[in-house]
Amino acid sequence: MKKLLTLLVACLTGLTAFSQSMVEDALRLSRSVASIDAGQVALKRSDDSVFTILDKYYQSDVNNIKSDLRDAFAENPFLTVSGGGDAFNWQAAAATGQAFVGDALNYVGGLNVTNLADALAIVVVNRLKTELNQQFFEEFEEQLKKTPELEKLFPNTYMLLTTIDQDIYDYESYIPALRQAFNTDYRNLYQKVETLLNSPKFKEYLNKAPEVAAVVGAALITSKLVSHDKSPAAVISGIADAAGSGSKGIDGLFKTVGLIAKSLQNSVNAVEGAWVGMDSVKKLVNNPAALRIYVGLLYQTSAKIELGGGKTLQAELDTLGVNNQLNKIADMVVLVSSAVNEVEELVAQYKADTSLKGYNKYYDYYESYTSLIKTLATSVDTIFHLNIDNRINQYYAVSQNLGNIYLNVNEGNYTGAITNLVTTINIIDSNGAVMSKPVVQLLLRYGTFMAAMVEAQTSQQMAAVLETYILPSGSSTMKAKTARLLTLNSYIGGFYAWKTDQTDSAKKSAGLSLPVGPNFSFGLGSNKVLGAISVFVPIVDIGAFGAYRLSDTSTAALPAVKLSNIFAPGIMLGFNRLFNTPLTLMGGIQKTPPLQTISASGATYTENSWRYQVSLVWDIPLFNLYYKPKK
Repeated sequence: MKKLLTLLVACLTGLTAFSQSMVEDALRLSRSVASIDAGQVALKRSDDSVFTILDKYYQSDVNNIKSDLRDAFAENPFLTVSGGGDAFNWQAAAATGQAFVGDALNYVGGLNVTNLADALAIVVVNRLKTELNQQFFEEFEEQLKKTPELEKLFPNTYMLLTTIDQDIYDYESYIPALRQAFNTDYRNLYQKVETLLNSPKFKEYLNKAPEVAAVVGAALITSKLVSHDKSPAAVISGIADAAGSGSKGIDGLFKTVGLIAKSLQNSVNAVEGAWVGMDSVKKLVNNPAALRIYVGLLYQTSAKIELGGGKTLQAELDTLGVNNQLNKIADMVVLVSSAVNEVEELVAQYKADTSLKGYNKYYDYYESYTSLIKTLATSVDTIFHLNIDNRINQYYAVSQNLGNIYLNVNEGNYTGAITNLVTTINIIDSNGAVMSKPVVQLLLRYGTFMAAMVEAQTSQQMAAVLETYILPSGSSTMKAKTARLLTLNSYIGGFYAWKTDQTDSAKKSAGLSLPVGPNFSFGLGSNKVLGAISVFVPIVDIGAFGAYRLSDTSTAALPAVKLSNIFAPGIMLGFNRLFNTPLTLMGGIQKTPPLQTISASGATYTENSWRYQVSLVWDIPLFNLYYKPKK
């Protein structure tokens, strides 16, 4: 209520200033000049308006006002009153007073309100952004609560938003804490991915898709073993030992890869490293007897390896021998031996390079390891015609993305990390059986928002992030939560109208509306469809300024606009808080504001006609005047 009184006092002060304006009085008196002699202006004694004005500057005896004023101004070197002293004409004075009132109203209507209207438009646009920011955080909290996958990935954010809960309207004060929670969740994202993929929903899905399960299992083992600084031989052996998803083709592939890799490991002479040297491999492939013996040893140790489709590794090796195609095995051994020795050399170089950070070394290891495993798997697939190259590529893609998540998290590139995670989920769960497309979109939306907020270095950058990611509500919730509420309110949105006094061709119109005026609402509580019903009485409509400021917030100089140009009285019935958002459906009658558009280059105007209209708008309360809480 104090705000309302302040507003009224400001308005009354403005009118009082007008009634005492010496400039206006001087201009009006200049119409009653009788003569000018030696620089002294003599005013007509016959014009009673002269005495009405001059009386403000000298408190005269009402019974003899003209004589007193002549005496009072007789010594004024600039101004005097001519002639004798007739009785004061009160009727004429009353008429003059009415003229003043008319002039006052015309003056108010002609006030230059450009800066005021523009400032109000900027305030409403900024408030709109704040309202939308609040709604975004409310939705974020709600989605975390009902989406277990998001909760698993971002537990700290979930806990903080749940703790804030009803205080979310004051989200700005929690921004530092939220950023810290976002950062903590991202620092742990790499570990949380495994938690997500081992969740009951994913396990249920993978049990029904054994080939995908085999790929995911191999990728996770690769990631885990490399992160524990295991050698290439240990990583490949780990994948082979864990193969048991139920997909004979994929399991057989990785077991065969493990067998081939093991056959090339040097377990006798530690001086030569983990793998046999290339010299020994060349001797093997160039000696037919030695090569056949090598294949025989593979055959002997592969009795339990099934390749899917009724194939076994033993049977496939036997077929190669019968068809004199052991050269295929020789070519594979040379290729694999070359690849593993290159990886070992790279690992040795990385370990010797002390300038590389730990996570950079890890990622370089990881790149070389996954490429090696892909080379091995592709060779096995080609020789034995398994036709599962798509699963090999899937393994490689998932593994690469897991590695990229690790690298991006450690480098603080959280936006890249969340993109890698979403890509991984789309590869594994391409049909949305576990995480539907809308859920994945939520993950990407909120994940990139969190990342951008943490990566922002300045308050301006954070403000830009909020503007980029935000969508709908805020203090408009008061309308639903109170029994009665009186606000000075603004609404911004589109309208469709029928003018009452135009030709048929010009009756219908549409555009952006930004009315401002008192709003009285009746709250309906927690209704999910409709939160409140209100009666809105617009006084002015600054839609032209709002439309301009939505696209240009920097230009300062705008054409002069009078109050009469934005005066748009009316009455509306509003249905507020539609679907628990600030969205409002309104309908009623309003005077069309003459000002239609404005920009730095000029303004356009139309006739000030009445119109019936419906509008879909965002509710932007400016401040509360009165409210009655619900019982």
